[in-house]
Amino acid sequence: MADVTTAFLRAALPREPTPGQVNAFVKTYLAEWSAPVRHHAGIDVLLKGLSSEFRLAVVSNTHSPTMVPEQLAAMGVLDSMDAVVLSVDVGRRKPHADIYQEALHQLAVSAQDVWFIGDSYEADYVGPRRMGMEALLIDPQGRTSVPLHHRLDTVFDLPHRLSPTLPDLLSRDTQLPPRT
Repeated sequence: MADVTTAFLRAALPREPTPGQVNAFVKTYLAEWSAPVRHHAGIDVLLKGLSSEFRLAVVSNTHSPTMVPEQLAAMGVLDSMDAVVLSVDVGRRKPHADIYQEALHQLAVSAQDVWFIGDSYEADYVGPRRMGMEALLIDPQGRTSVPLHHRLDTVFDLPHRLSPTLPDLLSRDTQLPPRT
């Protein structure tokens, strides 16, 4: 991100930007980008509950190596993640196979053992399925042509989809928000 910011500031300023100006711009940009992000109430409970039964990872297309981990920390779930795989670190964005391969490598699992959940058709459904993973797409309006049994209305439907008994197991220690 510093390279892109430096190039931008070179074009915008009448002089070479200082490292301090580049860092300040990046910090401000990330703060402004993150300001409207809202976390669903209960997402921390859901992810902590799932992490007691499954290994979890985040695979994200991002231009910052700190933004996603900071968002996960703000949600209180960073410690529930077994891996955080970022396009900026891998050098490839979803749906390129390399980013999924890196996630599989970090988790030390095979594609057949993975459920990939996301809200972007190409990046979170088509790409993982090409790799041999099961995939569920959060698509409450049904805008994509995924089979109904591969669609979620909300991430909070995930425990019910993974296992009929999982919501009961999770609710022993945690209270999940009601399904909507």
